[in-house]
Amino acid sequence: MLMRRVLHAVAGLTLLSAYAAGGAIAQEPTPDTAPTPKTADEGGNPGAYRVGGDVSAPKLLYGPDPEYSEEARKAKYQGTVVLWLVVDANGLPQRIRVQRSLGMGLDEEAVAAVQKWRFEPSKKDGHPVAVMINVEVNFRLYYDLHPHPKSREQPPRFPGVNTSEYPLTVRLVGSSQPAKDSSTMSYTATVAVAGQQRQVSISCTMESGYCADFEEGTYPAKWLNGEGGLEILGLRGQKGKWIKAKFAVVADAEQP
Repeated sequence: MLMRRVLHAVAGLTLLSAYAAGGAIAQEPTPDTAPTPKTADEGGNPGAYRVGGDVSAPKLLYGPDPEYSEEARKAKYQGTVVLWLVVDANGLPQRIRVQRSLGMGLDEEAVAAVQKWRFEPSKKDGHPVAVMINVEVNFRLYYDLHPHPKSREQPPRFPGVNTSEYPLTVRLVGSSQPAKDSSTMSYTATVAVAGQQRQVSISCTMESGYCADFEEGTYPAKWLNGEGGLEILGLRGQKGKWIKAKFAVVADAEQP
């Protein structure tokens, strides 16, 4: 099995879902590199086990997202990097190698991110051991974001958000997936602050590096460039990490 990480990167990423989003683990080593347990490889490094049987899988405790390389973002380049690595008995990633390459700087970004990951180590007979796993890092050009469940309350609540920095409440409707020949996401946004409302049409482009596909719902936000733009926060993945996206205000929407 592979640990899936989707990096729905607003050019910036899931732990696996992205986006470099949400995550699961992976345990399949590459056959030609699998050392015999309790032995050493040619470099004198301790051997590592395959996951399975009485050897448990490591559990990811901390997994920061990779960045999207500037070259790949400008080229609107997407795909998957597969890494082989050893998670040692301390839960640290070691000996990371690229198994399937993407290029355009994304291999390096995937490796740099995984080097920072921390695991609860695998165990054999109750003792921590080193194991080999594969990690799949998928790079996409936008995030899928959703509202916090408490945003449905009255008034809406956004746990974990500094509402003095993001004082606006924005209701998004009319989201549209970009067509094959388009990289634009468009919404109608009802912006509320201090009892006042303004309805606007907003849009963002994938190449901006800060675009996202939002579910319909209510989100925290703040104005940009006077009131010429909006920075909106949405949740990504099961762990609910707040991610920002930036939109241009195209026009005031027609009132019904």
